[in-house]
Amino acid sequence: MLGRKGCSKTALEYCKLLLGLNPKQDTHGVLLRIDYYAIRAKDYGFLLNFIDQFADQIHSKVPSDKISCVILMPNLMMTKSLALRATVEEEESKNHNEELSREIAQINKHVEGGNVPELFKRKSGDLWVMLCLILYPQCLKALLEKVAKKTDFLKVF
Repeated sequence: MLGRKGCSKTALEYCKLLLGLNPKQDTHGVLLRIDYYAIRAKDYGFLLNFIDQFADQIHSKVPSDKISCVILMPNLMMTKSLALRATVEEEESKNHNEELSREIAQINKHVEGGNVPELFKRKSGDLWVMLCLILYPQCLKALLEKVAKKTDFLKVF
C-alpha cells in the first residue's frame, strides 16, 4: 500500500522491519520486493550492502569459495546491476564495447579456471546483467518484450 501511494522510502523501511521480524524464513516474501523499493527510494548503498551482507549476517558464514544463495536471485542480480550503474559517476566510457569485451573475457577466464564464485565478488553492473542472463535466459525474453512495448521498431529500422 505504501508503495502505491508513492512512499518508496517508507515502503523500504517497512520491508526492513518485516524482514527483521523473521529473516531466516521471510514469511512475508520481503526478499522479492525489498530491491524494488530500494531502487525507487534511490537507496543504492543500502541495496548493495544488503545483497552482499544478508546471507553472511542471517545464515552461518558462507565460505569464500561458495556463492550465497541470495545473490543468485534474478531480481537481486538485476537490481544490483542498476544500483552499481547508478552509483558510478555519469561519465560513460568512450568505448563501451571494449569494456563489454573485457567483462566477457573475465567471465570466460573464471569459468575456464573453475573459479566461478570469484565472479560474484566483482562490482561491474554489466557483468551482473550478463551473469543474470546466463543463469536465467528466460529473463531476456521478458526484457525484450518490455522494450518492444515501449519502442516502435518500425522507426528504428
